Amino acid sequence: MARILALAVVLVLVGTISAQSHKGCYKRKWGTFRTRETSDDMTNQKCVDICAKEDKPYAGTYETKCGCGTSTELERLGDPTDASECSSACGGDASQTCGQGNGRLTVWSTGKGKREMSEMEELMELEREVSELEAHHQHHQHHQ
Repeated sequence: MARILALAVVLVLVGTISAQSHKGCYKRKWGTFRTRETSDDMTNQKCVDICAKEDKPYAGTYETKCGCGTSTELERLGDPTDASECSSACGGDASQTCGQGNGRLTVWSTGKGKREMSEMEELMELEREVSELEAHHQHHQHHQ
């Protein structure tokens, strides 16, 4: 039983990690990734969780602060800068980097918000539409 439970936990962890991905270090621009939470124990994961709850696709950390962003906001930040520019330790985990002062953001995708549908989701959507069409067609045949 414990072995099955451990496997389930591993699968859940793998699932959550794959949904999130590190986007890079960005220069912070005014009006983007507004601070949602400031906490001495801030980590990238904590920020991703905060932003995922708000259905925002991106989470950005800078030291003890967390900001959430949209695709448009990420585009406004331009291309990522050199990773070495995000060298501040996260408040809650010194082994992680959380931006640099107020000027640099460490950005992660949350796996939430508007994103492209996966192939599986597209197939399921197609199947649903086909079955609705079939049901509609059968309904009409009964009335002839």
